[in-house]
Amino acid sequence: MSETTASDKSRLSTKQLWAVSEILSGKNDTAVAKIIGVSRQTICDWRNHNCGFQAALNAERAAVWESYGDRLRKMGGQALSVIEAELEGGSLPAALAVLRTCHFQPGAIGPSDIRQLKDAEFGRSVRLAGTSHPPNGLDGQNYQQSENITGGDYAKI
Repeated sequence: MSETTASDKSRLSTKQLWAVSEILSGKNDTAVAKIIGVSRQTICDWRNHNCGFQAALNAERAAVWESYGDRLRKMGGQALSVIEAELEGGSLPAALAVLRTCHFQPGAIGPSDIRQLKDAEFGRSVRLAGTSHPPNGLDGQNYQQSENITGGDYAKI
């Protein structure tokens, strides 16, 4: 169990610590109550109203999820090898899954024209700064506030 909850855990009873372990193993409240010899309502009360129990349970869940993350990172290379093999074999489902995972969308990269990028950046900076009037344009261009619903956008004139 993690160091951050050592003081919280020291305040828990043996049955509460046991309950945390059983909950983490996937058992429901009824099963946990039967195993440790308390009522189901006691387990519900601990889960929903006992801050020390909740903190210990959350800390242990975080530790479990962290270990899962470590395991998944270790399997990343193997997973990529399997995907590569499927793609080399011409698997359409594998190819589509890779594209979905990478959030591939044709045309979603953004503009390659520097003027469009400067214009977009100018619009963001004006909105973030909350200014009601921009300085005279970028690179000598003039802007005026457009009359739209948002009321804060500027258009080239």
